[in-house]
Amino acid sequence: MASAERPASMDSTRDGGEPFPPGLREVVSVFLALPTAPLWEGAIKRATFELLEGVSALQIRDDGFGNLWIVYGGTGLGAAQRHRVVLVAHMDHPGLQAAGGKEPLAYVLGGVSRELLLGSPVLWYDKHYQPVGQGRIVGIVGDSSRGVCVELDRIPKGGVLGMWDLGRPRWGSQRFSATACDDLVGVATLLWLAKEVAQKRANVGLTVILTRAEEIGLRGARWIANGRFPKDEKVPIVSLEASQARGWAQLGEGFVVRVGDRRTIFEPQVTDWILACCERAKQVLPWLRYQRRLLGGGTCEATAFAEKGYLAGGLALPLEHYHNESTKGKLARESVSLSDWTSLAHFLTWWTFEGSHLSWERWTQRKRVEGQ
Repeated sequence: MASAERPASMDSTRDGGEPFPPGLREVVSVFLALPTAPLWEGAIKRATFELLEGVSALQIRDDGFGNLWIVYGGTGLGAAQRHRVVLVAHMDHPGLQAAGGKEPLAYVLGGVSRELLLGSPVLWYDKHYQPVGQGRIVGIVGDSSRGVCVELDRIPKGGVLGMWDLGRPRWGSQRFSATACDDLVGVATLLWLAKEVAQKRANVGLTVILTRAEEIGLRGARWIANGRFPKDEKVPIVSLEASQARGWAQLGEGFVVRVGDRRTIFEPQVTDWILACCERAKQVLPWLRYQRRLLGGGTCEATAFAEKGYLAGGLALPLEHYHNESTKGKLARESVSLSDWTSLAHFLTWWTFEGSHLSWERWTQRKRVEGQ
């Protein structure tokens, strides 16, 4: 994919003039132009290692399932006396996998409306994530254990991974749009944050987990939640998503402190803690905008952790054209509000660097005292 388009007017993204962080913009321009699909996250992983190469303060590891752990501030979840934050985003987005064989058939990986499939343009990539050509879906063969099977007019030689061919990511004056905002905006934001924390040697413990195969059953998150995360570490795990706004939230009204998703109401104390942090941040960032919402349009990784008894919460950017479905019933790039994203980026920075006086440990201790 080509790099993102960028107009000269994008440096001021809000009425108040608070800039979209330039370092984040650079990360976004790389990652949102990369191909990805469930179980085909290799381009994202490779770019992650390239981005963080030489940042010695960060520990980066593949956990064996294909999730990436990026840890700052000691082993595990960080030194016990430090303010600790654990943030999760996923590296995949709905796409296609070639079925193999002589016929131009492919499986749809992830939730995509069947009504959108016929006639959809597809850009194909080889096993090295290099573009090899285009095709178009001409028929729906049926369902299988591997997903909806579709027929294309052609699959170029070497093509194994397909993404909707919707053009390059675009920076507008108020919106950013790309094929896979869900959840590469989360991935890019957390990688930028981790790099900032490490380069500035912040006195925090930060763990970023980038999961795979979220779109086909939260597989990466469930693999971790199934006993591969230390429950004795009483640290909330916060999912960062771009999630369907339609019917649930408004673009331009701020990032979302997520009460729950389609399946789960998250830990209320974690939600209250995040809201308390937002209120404290707003004292120094008065233009900060956020909204408390249930986003029931989809299911996020916080559900995988909540189901196993972990302290789970959520943050999100309201998303237009969720899973590339427009209100006109056609494929479209997903989009997010730059003002929402700016608020989220500045909040995460404040939360990580300045939020130690409202760390989870201190906040829960205070609540226990107040409850006595």
